[in-house]
Amino acid sequence: MALRAIDPLGPDTESVTFELDRLERDGDRGLEVRGRWFGIRGRRFVRPTLIMRIEGTSHRLLADLEHKPWAAEEGEAWIASFSPAPPAGEVEEMDLSVAPDITVSLSGSGTRRSSAPVKRSAAAGKGTAARRPPRRKAETERSSPTLREERAKAEDLTRRLEDAAGDHARLAAARDALAADRDELRVERDALLVERDGMRRQHTRARKRIAELQRELKALEASANAGLSEARDLLEAERAQASRLREALTSQEASAGERDRLARELDGLVQERNELAAQATQARAVRPEALPAPRRVPVRAPRRSPAQVWVVRGFALTALCAVLLTLAVVLHLV
Repeated sequence: MALRAIDPLGPDTESVTFELDRLERDGDRGLEVRGRWFGIRGRRFVRPTLIMRIEGTSHRLLADLEHKPWAAEEGEAWIASFSPAPPAGEVEEMDLSVAPDITVSLSGSGTRRSSAPVKRSAAAGKGTAARRPPRRKAETERSSPTLREERAKAEDLTRRLEDAAGDHARLAAARDALAADRDELRVERDALLVERDGMRRQHTRARKRIAELQRELKALEASANAGLSEARDLLEAERAQASRLREALTSQEASAGERDRLARELDGLVQERNELAAQATQARAVRPEALPAPRRVPVRAPRRSPAQVWVVRGFALTALCAVLLTLAVVLHLV
């Protein structure tokens, strides 16, 4: 069944036709329209709107977003679902608007909606563009100027009414397009809100992690400071021990110097004794009878006192302790 666009805005819309394949109830959801479009090359559809007049009450149904963007290809199958389901009753008028300048009539006289597919009368299949009042053909209208003027006025009012209806359909389609854009913006807004909430949660987790890392850093700093303080104390103790060892070595060197001095004095005394012995030998050679025989005096090395022996032993013991302590410190640091 081919249906032409009603109230076209220009010569291009006169060739737009819609071949209705099926118009039926889609369960409890609403109505489903299936068909094919012709003459719509290069046109862009908005959200389809189904305008119904049931028992004197107008109903406007927007197409579900399930079949978005409702693009129509020349002669290809096209489908749109409308919800919610309209109330039961006699369908007086039914128009399908897919663009501000494309509206087709799907209604026929005596059409009634029920759970079965919607019936379409033969008048809807003839492609009638406008619903005009029947023309009366009376000879009195042709002969009477007053009736001709009234007829012209009536036709003018009818055209104006049709223009107003077309403007109303275009505005309704534009409003539906704005409503569709609003729905899309709402969906985008909801997605952005969800993303914002996710970013806030991530920010909160990041702040908690930063706080944990700061606490761990403070603990590490405290541990490092404690270790550094312990190392400083140990270093001070080692320095003190080294100072004591240095003093002990200095005292030992002084004792060694005293010993060397005594050894030099002993060498001097031995040399002096040898010289005196030589002189005595020479004197006996000159007058052997007058001089007594030389007496050998034993020369002994000077004996150290017990105090000196213990001082040397103390220095040796101190040096040994210093070496052992140094080895222990080195092993502890390693």
